[in-house]
Amino acid sequence: MLESIRTLVDAPTTDALLLRHEERTAARNRRLLMQQARERAKACIAQAEQEADIVRAEAFQDGYSQGVLQAAADVSGLLLQSRLMASALQAQLAQAARSLLGDLLMDERLLDALLQRWQDRWVGQGQEPLQIVMPLRCKAGKVALQSKLKDLGVERVDIRFHAQERYLFRLADQVVEFDIDATQEHLSPRLIAQLKQLPVHVRQLDDASKNLFVNWAADLNTEGYSAFRVSESDISDEH
Repeated sequence: MLESIRTLVDAPTTDALLLRHEERTAARNRRLLMQQARERAKACIAQAEQEADIVRAEAFQDGYSQGVLQAAADVSGLLLQSRLMASALQAQLAQAARSLLGDLLMDERLLDALLQRWQDRWVGQGQEPLQIVMPLRCKAGKVALQSKLKDLGVERVDIRFHAQERYLFRLADQVVEFDIDATQEHLSPRLIAQLKQLPVHVRQLDDASKNLFVNWAADLNTEGYSAFRVSESDISDEH
């Protein structure tokens, strides 16, 4: 019985002890390697995340800068387009004003009204002939004009024509010139400046406006305007 107990509790051999020590050492080394691998993996992941954040930040900054540049370009383009449209509209408005004034100034009734206003100045001015120079487009109405002047008491009249849009009335040392193109250029800006203050239904010249203009033109020679001298080369010999 004693021998059996002794056999069961016999100490292990040296080889068995060495094997267990090596196993424990290997297991410890494996744990250390596993821990180092985990730490290395965490460090790699952290570095990768940091680099990814940097890349994303740079991409965002680049995209933001590109967006700002694109927005600036779009705004600049819109401003330029707006200015071009404003300039075009202003040019169209100026052209419309000149056209409106041109229709008024070239109206045959305007000449009749001016003659009526200047009638008193010409009647009884002695034997000097009244010289009238008009645009060529008025040539067809020469006979009618002579008849009208005769009815107004103007007996001696010399009517001539030239290629310019300009009327000239000369009696002795009195000279009155009416230049349609110059009048258009002078009155167009004033007309445009007033249009914004007027309602739509009155943005056109009515009879009262025409009469006011006739009165203004009739008083040209009485308000200190200098007389215009016209050389014979400006006047054709057509009668």
